Amino acid sequence: MIKVRINKSLMEGGNVFAGKTASIPIDFIRPTIKEYYKELSRLFPQHADKFPNFQALGSVGKKDMSGDIDLAVDVNVMFPDGEVNPEDVETWNIPAELWTAKVSALAKRAKTASATELGWKAFLQLLADYINKNSDLIETDLKKIQSGQMFSLFPQFNAQGQQQDIGVQIDWMIGNLDWLTFSYFSDVPSEEEPLLKGLHRTQLIHALILAKDHSFSHTKGVKDKSTGEVVAFTKDEILSLLSGLYGVPLSLEDTNNFSSLFSWLQQANDRDRKRAIFAYLKILDTTRGNKDLNGERCGYIPKALEQTYLSLLNSGQMTGKFLCQEANPTLWAAKNNSLKESLNNEEKITVVIPGGFKPPHRGHVEMINHFANLPNVEQVIVFTGSTPRQSADGSVIVTAEKAKKLFDLFDLAPNVIFGDVSQRFKKDGSTYENPFMDAVMVLFDENFRGKNVAIGHPTKDPSYAGRFRKISSYLKQEMQANLVEVPPADTTDGLSATDLRNAVQNNDLEKLKEFVPPEIAEKYFQILTKK
Repeated sequence: MIKVRINKSLMEGGNVFAGKTASIPIDFIRPTIKEYYKELSRLFPQHADKFPNFQALGSVGKKDMSGDIDLAVDVNVMFPDGEVNPEDVETWNIPAELWTAKVSALAKRAKTASATELGWKAFLQLLADYINKNSDLIETDLKKIQSGQMFSLFPQFNAQGQQQDIGVQIDWMIGNLDWLTFSYFSDVPSEEEPLLKGLHRTQLIHALILAKDHSFSHTKGVKDKSTGEVVAFTKDEILSLLSGLYGVPLSLEDTNNFSSLFSWLQQANDRDRKRAIFAYLKILDTTRGNKDLNGERCGYIPKALEQTYLSLLNSGQMTGKFLCQEANPTLWAAKNNSLKESLNNEEKITVVIPGGFKPPHRGHVEMINHFANLPNVEQVIVFTGSTPRQSADGSVIVTAEKAKKLFDLFDLAPNVIFGDVSQRFKKDGSTYENPFMDAVMVLFDENFRGKNVAIGHPTKDPSYAGRFRKISSYLKQEMQANLVEVPPADTTDGLSATDLRNAVQNNDLEKLKEFVPPEIAEKYFQILTKK
């Protein structure tokens, strides 16, 4: 079936349907949603009364232009008990046996998903496929469907109800309506700081949760990492949780936007406030959730935190990789001037990092990239031995070969390389490896004569620098390189390679996602469990 023609010359807007969407004007939103519901009602007449109950999320309708339209879909509106069952899917033009087969197929690949999650994912995949085959107006993306998300493309309609030749991305966010409307909430944009979006408010909430060893999900609520239990899944529950964690009463009005939430945070004790702000700036430092004034994607730093960010940038704890050139000109200039200076002098540094990394997790990668992104670091050399590590029951064995494949899944900086690990002889003629000594020996390598070399380590292991210096002073050789120091890396706490191996051993994919980015979790799991 031929889909509606979309003008591909307009490249602005949604991410999933690149080249087919543009930002939608505020006066197009209501007629576009009306036509969208009309088409859904044609496809599924038995459920025509459900679609008007979908609720627009985020900043939709609150600013002149919106990049896409997010719709909150309450599970209890779609199905009486919030769960998909064979009888219900028939009313959506999906054969019950086809849905049952799809659930079984998904269950074989997703070992940790709940029956409810599998049921929803199977339903949405079949629903999307039906829409694609039976609608000339709606196009869905079949590959990116999750148990709580579906992405669709629909033409824009103007205020007169006339169809345009450009589309808008319309996303279904499925779950608990109370939680969805809180987690995706976006206030009216700030006139003083137009790039200060609802995203900044949500990322600050995320940081407040992370700083207290909890995890945040738009669709699953807040989980206590120490117990694995969901501790907040409604507005009232998260307000109560954060009030308790920070010792300061938090109201719903306090969470309206970044400014109100940041003002509330000033009442917390100094330690909690600093930890939360650091976690927040770390999130902003690695994301490009804004468009700069020149249209380039970037990560905007709120004015209230520019000086804090600048201090962390100068100490090497922030990368400045995605700074907005025009919206954060002071920070951008500080970052790029320091880069220019480092390129014009001979103070470049090689950082060596020894470790097991079996397997590597995001804490390891954060540390490695911290050093790789320092302005005066030329390269980072990682040394890891070949001795395998295994899970508690021995079922998961991590070899050096697997560790390298796992590293490839992460977004390592381009100036990171892996060094050769030497075989050292024991008195009995057998051999052993010592990655730490291989890192030390870079100081004595003729290839590094006159160059600056430093050891990289996290802030939680301050003894590494002293040990590195001490061992190098004991060796009866002439040091070729200059031994220097770099700021240690302040990375995510509480990540253990042992716990990671055991999570894989237990087929706990959700636990695994605490150690690695969710988008690589399944591939990561497959590499580790492949015999």
